[in-house]
Amino acid sequence: MQSGAATVRDYVQGLDYVAVLQPDLSPAWIDHVLRARGFASPRARADAFRHVDLGCGFGLTMLSLAAAYPESVCYGVDASSSQIDAAQRLADRAGLANARFVCARFGDAALAEAAGADYVVANGVYSWVAPATRRLFLDEVRRLRAPHGVAVVSHNLQAGWLALLTTQRLLSDAAAGDTASGFAAARGFLDAIAAAGRDPLIAGGAKAVAEMGQSYGEAYVAHEFLVGGWAPGWTVDLAAELAPLAYRGATYLDLLHDDFGLTKAQRAAVAAAPTAAAALSYRDIAHGRSHARAIFQAPDAAPAPTRLAGWIGLTAPAADVGYACVTPAGELDFDNALARRIVALLADGPVALEALHAAAGASSEAAFWRVIDALLASVQALPTDAPKPPEAVARLRAALAEAGLDLPYLPDRHGTPTRVSAPGGA
Repeated sequence: MQSGAATVRDYVQGLDYVAVLQPDLSPAWIDHVLRARGFASPRARADAFRHVDLGCGFGLTMLSLAAAYPESVCYGVDASSSQIDAAQRLADRAGLANARFVCARFGDAALAEAAGADYVVANGVYSWVAPATRRLFLDEVRRLRAPHGVAVVSHNLQAGWLALLTTQRLLSDAAAGDTASGFAAARGFLDAIAAAGRDPLIAGGAKAVAEMGQSYGEAYVAHEFLVGGWAPGWTVDLAAELAPLAYRGATYLDLLHDDFGLTKAQRAAVAAAPTAAAALSYRDIAHGRSHARAIFQAPDAAPAPTRLAGWIGLTAPAADVGYACVTPAGELDFDNALARRIVALLADGPVALEALHAAAGASSEAAFWRVIDALLASVQALPTDAPKPPEAVARLRAALAEAGLDLPYLPDRHGTPTRVSAPGGA
């Protein structure tokens, strides 16, 4: 996104961002994390919702949600007219009247129609724009969120980017303008320095940039590194900027339990932290991640009446489920009779958590959640919702195929985009 107030480039001109679906921006996923942390979701008030994606790119997440929730309204906002036009064409082709796309900059009056949102989400904005634009962005989050709503903001974490800070600075300074050709020139400069073989830090950075390009495409790498406002930071600073909203944690499912995400010694260090800010910053360091999506909610939000609301579905056939995984805290083994019963019950598609709990015969609710959380932490299951009529999802999938978009996740009638191999698809 750009703003007329910005003095540093916010965007790579003439090079559209990659087309991606973000499953953890779905209401089902966000609500699951909130309930796991003891807080009610925005949809405790009503089934229908208003969802706004700031910096939506090609709008694939909003299109997916619009297809899965025909009773709701999903807004996509971006400053790139080419991406907004492409998103609107897909919405029209799929017949999704509840998917609305707006080409606008933060602070524009055109965004007023999206106010009162139950969910305001933003992927790839906060850490990637100049300070003046960042302030406008945060104002927009506050302006569009309904009092009972939540905000989900992705951000780069400094602890995970330290090794590449010098690489990004070189690329940004070497770019001959904020264009695709400017990025190519910067890449050439970086590769030439790396080839000289005198600086292992630069050589390592050049290799990492090349690997990112192979994995995600040059457009992703350009938007990640070339914008002058790029500034990895700390969760505690983002939380301070969105105060008085309360930080509810990251969307990462493997961090819902400290004993999944932190070693015993790290958990002791968190417990001994003299302030809440120190504990939060140490978590950033201990987790060692380069990116997070943080959930924020009003500090007086109601407690969740039950954690058993919502649904869950496997991401692969039941026969392929493994009952062990490696977490940041070490190996997690959950091969037991209860886990196998739960997986068998999920074999034919997503199931309501309340019904799953009743049928699984767990000795306690804690034992049940231990298995569910292990499946989620290992990405062998995802939070979902009750199935909706499949017609809109089928039309959107056809439109995406006609557009030649090859995605790892596809729209799903259960509300959370699923991997192509997941059972119980559209």
